[in-house]
Amino acid sequence: MMTTWFRSLVYSAGTAAALTLAVPALADQSNGGTDDKGGSITGVVKFEGEKKERKALVMAADPYCAKAHPEEVLSERWIFGKDDGLANVLVQVVKGPGVDGKKFTAPTKSHVIDQVNCMYIPHISAVVLGQKVEFKNSDATLHNVHVMPKINKEENIGQPAKGMVTAVNLNKLEDAIFTKCDVHAWMNCYVHVLPHPYFAVTDKDGNFTIKGLPAGDYELKVWHEVKAFQAKEPTIKLTVKDDGATKTSIVVAPAAPK
Repeated sequence: MMTTWFRSLVYSAGTAAALTLAVPALADQSNGGTDDKGGSITGVVKFEGEKKERKALVMAADPYCAKAHPEEVLSERWIFGKDDGLANVLVQVVKGPGVDGKKFTAPTKSHVIDQVNCMYIPHISAVVLGQKVEFKNSDATLHNVHVMPKINKEENIGQPAKGMVTAVNLNKLEDAIFTKCDVHAWMNCYVHVLPHPYFAVTDKDGNFTIKGLPAGDYELKVWHEVKAFQAKEPTIKLTVKDDGATKTSIVVAPAAPK
């Protein structure tokens, strides 16, 4: 029987694809935190449960996009990697001596979300509150950046020319800000605005590292864009030691239907 979480995501057989099809490269935010002296958390997020095949994106509506991909491209909505690793999971510190009662200066370097071959790169990302966020069009075709937050200001930006870069105003804390292209229905991404730099987004095999943490007891939480994908332990508790790596393994599984 088809699981509840998958029933709402299933696609027609005509668009189904084998797992051997091409996938876009993942931009790397898997090594997060700071370069400050301290300990680190290194780990892997693993998926437990039935692994469904992913949708093949149909780009025929725009000849430029179709030509950019001689092989079919799979949706990034879920990506299962080596040894059950789960990609594109945001792992963030929510409690501990490195973050409690502290304020952080945002990086001066802009966070750029690029549109390359009609895909957003990165698909999942995060910034520190106050960090500049820019959307770039690296394609010679029209894109439309429709930023759809619930707390920050909604923006709808046309980018008709290759090389265009547009900054968006994300000046409030907010999780999972959905952005899509109204021209290309398959294009979407999420960006999180967080209060500190102690986060990471898992790589293609579910690996992550968060560096520069003062010693002490910490709590982590994880987020995946498929809402049914939940950590078996909603709050992950661990202890970080100075100049040492604390290892952890986090299991994510489809939530049981209520």
